[in-house]
Amino acid sequence: MFELLVLFLCFSGLLYLFRGTVFSLVFGFILLGNGVNLVIFGLSRPKLNAFPFYAIDGSVAKSVADPVAQALVLTAIVISFSLFFYMIAVTIKLAKTYKVATFEDLNDEGFGEKDE
Repeated sequence: MFELLVLFLCFSGLLYLFRGTVFSLVFGFILLGNGVNLVIFGLSRPKLNAFPFYAIDGSVAKSVADPVAQALVLTAIVISFSLFFYMIAVTIKLAKTYKVATFEDLNDEGFGEKDE
């Protein structure tokens, strides 16, 4: 079930990336980023009922979760979260300034004509 969720997120993210509108590009990056985060989490082989740290008395528990994979996933989430908001801000600025919603509306100089 986990693999199907990862496959769905990555595949639908790629479909949205190739759609051609600016907003679907942002949505595609969001879906693809979440799929990749789940891939990193899945590669860490999480264990059920594993302690995230050692026992309180200092003894080693039978199963301890891998902290490196948790740190990688947390870092990836923070980086993708900041990238998503940056892309949303640039998309909103592009839509308001140049009144474009697709990449076909952009001319050879880079952006559509500015309404003054």
